[in-house]
Amino acid sequence: MSLKQNNSISVVIPAHNEENNISKTLIALLNQNIKPKEVIVVDNHSTDHTLKIIQSFKEKFFKKKIKLKILSEPKIGVALARNKGFFSASSSIIASTDADTIPHSDWIEKIQNHFQKYDSIAVTGISIMIDSTPFIRLISQLNYYKYLTLLLRLIFGFQTITTANAAIKKSAFKDVKGFDTKYVSTNQLDDTELSSRLYKIGPIRVDTSIKTDGSFRRYQPFKRAVSSSLIRLKSFAYIAKNRQ
Repeated sequence: MSLKQNNSISVVIPAHNEENNISKTLIALLNQNIKPKEVIVVDNHSTDHTLKIIQSFKEKFFKKKIKLKILSEPKIGVALARNKGFFSASSSIIASTDADTIPHSDWIEKIQNHFQKYDSIAVTGISIMIDSTPFIRLISQLNYYKYLTLLLRLIFGFQTITTANAAIKKSAFKDVKGFDTKYVSTNQLDDTELSSRLYKIGPIRVDTSIKTDGSFRRYQPFKRAVSSSLIRLKSFAYIAKNRQ
């Protein structure tokens, strides 16, 4: 395998009105130590300049010998957008991130290393909340997500992933028939619902060496954080109840 290019990894990014964020995500993917085979961005009915910004990166990706695929999902829904990208991926491993997330420079390399070392069908990393309060940023750096998901696994019986920082074997994704398109927003936990089905067919692991810088914007201000957290807890309980 080339030390510069990984032909087994595709990256999928859904994007809805992300003109202020998508450039940083794409630049981070261009600057990976080991390049992915392709980056698939799914424009999910953006009404701002998101699509134009993505298109402006075509030549940059071409020069790096990375295929940039720009797809459109006109119906708003995060699961719909993810499915459009995941099912079009040509690699055996599909990495997932968000349009407001910045993968660390060794992100693809660490994903590759994980699947070479373990028999996981999916892996999730950690996201460091760089635009949050110092306390939130600190606990994210201390791998709180690993311990949170361990607690949830003990309570509900399955390991969850975060699509802001995850990778899934394409064969497993196809086996469970992808994301459930009833899940429109991230607060409905489309990634948790997918995890509940993936966990039935193979191991899902947390790997804290796989890191991204994430955004805490969906939880600001405090009132929104409380509301979002309650919706997510309710969604998790619903998914766990209907998993049987």
